[in-house]
Amino acid sequence: MTVNARTEEFQQLELFGKYALFTNGRIDRPTVPKGWYCNDFRGSDDDPGELCYIEESVAVNHAGSILMPEKLQLPPSGRLDARDEFGFLDEGEMTLREFCEVHGLPYPPAKEKFHLRPARPDEAGLFYAQPPGEDERLGTVGHLQMDFGRGGKEFWRIWWLSDVKEGNYPAFQTELKEVVETLRKNVLKDRFAMERFRRRHDGKISGGGTQGYGYIVETEHYRYCLRCCPSSGSSSADLICYALDVQRQNMAQEKLPVGRVTYVGGDVQEFTDAEAFLKCLREELAFSSTTGFRYKVLANDPAIRKAVDDTLERWAENAQLAGVSRGYNHVYPGSNTRPFEQNFSWYRERIAAVQEIMKRFHIFYGLEFVGPKHLTDSFRYPFLHDLQGVRSLADQVDPSVGILFDLFHWYTGGGTQEDILWVKAHPERIVAVHVNDAIAGRAREAQLDNERAMPMTNGVIDVVGILRIFAVGGYDGPVLCEPMDPCYTEFETMHPEQVVLCLKEAYDRLWNNERKAGEYSGKRLEIFDSDQGYFLIRYHFRA
Repeated sequence: MTVNARTEEFQQLELFGKYALFTNGRIDRPTVPKGWYCNDFRGSDDDPGELCYIEESVAVNHAGSILMPEKLQLPPSGRLDARDEFGFLDEGEMTLREFCEVHGLPYPPAKEKFHLRPARPDEAGLFYAQPPGEDERLGTVGHLQMDFGRGGKEFWRIWWLSDVKEGNYPAFQTELKEVVETLRKNVLKDRFAMERFRRRHDGKISGGGTQGYGYIVETEHYRYCLRCCPSSGSSSADLICYALDVQRQNMAQEKLPVGRVTYVGGDVQEFTDAEAFLKCLREELAFSSTTGFRYKVLANDPAIRKAVDDTLERWAENAQLAGVSRGYNHVYPGSNTRPFEQNFSWYRERIAAVQEIMKRFHIFYGLEFVGPKHLTDSFRYPFLHDLQGVRSLADQVDPSVGILFDLFHWYTGGGTQEDILWVKAHPERIVAVHVNDAIAGRAREAQLDNERAMPMTNGVIDVVGILRIFAVGGYDGPVLCEPMDPCYTEFETMHPEQVVLCLKEAYDRLWNNERKAGEYSGKRLEIFDSDQGYFLIRYHFRA
């Protein structure tokens, strides 16, 4: 999570004989005052939370950020070993202004009173209205709805909610007026100025019925989130205000689960105790190939991460020895514990750690988005559920992180032709393709994730047409059939060899249609079995 250099409460430390401010968060660079300098701490591979090295910027194993009135001279390597060169001062937390007062430094004037920055993808959830209970938890103060009128040059506004303490209200009113007046000089001057601002500053965010663009202003006590909708509609812009102190208090008090496990029967168990979670992993992972046991780490604690990562590394090593070259995991379309912004940061950090392990063992690693609406609606906080969203997550981690493209998830997530053309243009980013069909007579938004048809059954999803486009683009990776009920119910009563034949018939329907098109010359079918009686069918295809 990024923090504002002017409003963050830091710890003070002595570093290389000089005083500095430290925070566990990432300092938002545009908020660093002129004449001040910001660097990041990198943790060790064994303990990502250990303060070891100072670099200009750290993506993976980020352990904190520092703010100083003097510039640190980094060696040519760009990494300064600071393990024995710092010590924290027991003086409590302090802001930048308090630091300047203690050390007799002038408080740096702001370049502009209100700094407006584009939102990051992980902050998209802050720009939309929340249920009453969530408003309270997030510290929502109020919501200002604005419109430029039919001609695009009027300015109408309505204020909703008000949760400012009575004694603070006059000051808040004054600040809100100043913020809006400042924004009226540029982005909120009129609809045409908003469009120009959007083109120059981006700020594209996901969510909502129409495409929005998000920008954030942070002051000492409040965060203002401006959502702009340049196209005509019910409103041109929305400004949602949050109390920063409420958000910080709630985040500090909330006891989040550290891990979740899923058993073959579908039973799910969450752990708030780290030792109990790790004990469960040690007992169950050895048998996961036969039991279907799955786990998910939900905590940011470095010790928990290391214990789980050590386990993952052993599995990756064994996978490489077994000839595995590709792997993936799902990005679930919501969370019951983390709002969008927190969830995005959590996923980004965890995926970065997994990617490092996968790279070491030469395994092409990717993410699968999950599209059905009923799953998104089942979570307290909606999250990424389509190709565009999960691509943004993968790109922020490492451009080499791939995508698993499931046709059913693409269809149910509101997939577009642009998505198909993107895959055609970037076949090297696709880890695998899952083929299936949707249930006939059921609307797209009513499709259920655990109910799918075999490919080429109902014709709801144009499997042949999509794969044809992928192949023309150069995709030559795995194509995996992934049916669900009612197929599974039927398969349970059949001999495994009969199940394999059913799957083969589905592939044959697919490739026979391709051959009729006269564009494809070859296919390869691989059937694997194991001592447990499991079968895997994999097709590769070439233009």
